[in-house]
Amino acid sequence: MREHFEKDLFELNEIAQKDIANQQSPELADNEELLQFSEALEEKLNKLAYDYHTGEETQKIIYNLQKEKQKQMQQLKANLQAVEKSRYQKEILPNERFVTYSQETNNFVYTDERGKTQAVTFGEIVTDLDWGLNYYLDPATTPKLIIKKYLVEKTKKQLLELLNKQIITSETGGDLALPQRQKVYSIVEKRLVQGAETRPWGLYAEIMVKNFLKKLSLDKKLPFDIKEADIFQDVEEKIDFIIHKKEWLRGVKVGIDNRVQDIGIQFTVDPQKIAEKKRQIERSKQILRSKKENVQDIALVVFPFKTAFSLKKKWEQKGRPAGGPDKFLYRHHAERLFRKLLKDIFPAAEIEEYWQQIKDTFVEEPQKTT
Repeated sequence: MREHFEKDLFELNEIAQKDIANQQSPELADNEELLQFSEALEEKLNKLAYDYHTGEETQKIIYNLQKEKQKQMQQLKANLQAVEKSRYQKEILPNERFVTYSQETNNFVYTDERGKTQAVTFGEIVTDLDWGLNYYLDPATTPKLIIKKYLVEKTKKQLLELLNKQIITSETGGDLALPQRQKVYSIVEKRLVQGAETRPWGLYAEIMVKNFLKKLSLDKKLPFDIKEADIFQDVEEKIDFIIHKKEWLRGVKVGIDNRVQDIGIQFTVDPQKIAEKKRQIERSKQILRSKKENVQDIALVVFPFKTAFSLKKKWEQKGRPAGGPDKFLYRHHAERLFRKLLKDIFPAAEIEEYWQQIKDTFVEEPQKTT
């Protein structure tokens, strides 16, 4: 996001906390206090409208989204406390898959839409949120820590969606962004309203590859995290998501590893656009260096449209099982992708070690008969 936007959102959040408290307990605030609060809020929104070259109505929208984010955080806190006290109760929604946890396998099982029992990992449960699949974790069998982690992941996704709406509102509501950039933000906004079915194939591919790594991180405990990029990073800095290398002590450290700790990943499903994408990435690297961002490098990954299309088609034909389309990556495809994504972060020997740990997650491609 733009410089100072994060700071301004933090200040708005402090105001939102006070606003929500006043609404929840109006008897604790007298009329003079409410008037002072209203005047302070109006002054802040006027200043933001001036700073970001927008109307005050635009800033009110951004503020209301910040209030919604604060409410989400309060709800999460209440839910976590309820889980800890074994009082967490939630209605099972029609679109939620009911899963039970097995201590023996350290995994979950659920009954799919076709009446078949299916195994599902925690990583699959989390990443399936990107595919519109929700799960209800049986509190009678699921450890409290796992339920808490799932609630946190769901809230993080909701908060990112609200943040992206704030960024889009800010970028399209004034004249700080170039007209062509505003057009891109408007297109993204339309997709957010219309839903998943309007996703371009490039975004499908991005989600597949991001979740491919995220599941390995969550289920296989590999030493990296996947960080979501906000819409500003996507549009302006050409970062689809970020791989973060964890600090992990492996005995006595020999020498100095100068590889990056955070690398941004940019995708294309069209091999003919590689040269254009590389030029965009080089410009983005200059911006990142000037801003001293945590992301130290950006890597381009080609994930062909044909591959993305066939994986999604196969996944849908199988009844949208847990794990998303990338669940059907064959082993040699998964290995090539795994090595490509991690080569600028880990030494080759470590990547080989990690691959040997996880290769059996993927099946070999069947031999074609003649």
